[in-house]
Amino acid sequence: MYALIPNNEPQLVFNELFIAMAEIKRQIMPGVDIFADRSLFQRLTQSLDKRVLAALPEMRSDLERALSININVSTLLSSEFLAFDQQLRAITKKSVVFELQTADIFSDMGAYMFARAFVPDRGYRLCIDGLTQFTFPLV
Repeated sequence: MYALIPNNEPQLVFNELFIAMAEIKRQIMPGVDIFADRSLFQRLTQSLDKRVLAALPEMRSDLERALSININVSTLLSSEFLAFDQQLRAITKKSVVFELQTADIFSDMGAYMFARAFVPDRGYRLCIDGLTQFTFPLV
């Protein structure tokens, strides 16, 4: 993401890390609509979340700026997240924002409520991604 400041060059504020799910579908499962089956999609994204968390501490170039990561609520409550937290905090103090989808939040409000307290307590921020003028009042 860039900040646009009048009379200045655009300035990189943070990097957003996400998995291009349409590309995953095209490369790995071209005949399967991974978006139609919510449980298949959820399982796939949870698996990808954990791989990203395991790989990120090694990707030092991505840690030079603040970082935003699309992730599932359940991943934030996993042992993989705790391992990621321990490794990441050993190498950087840069800001990390975890972006959560509203459908994921509403599928398990109890887990979200716990994550909402737990994750910021560890020094991270949460962002509810994909809000519109219609869904914002629900949150």
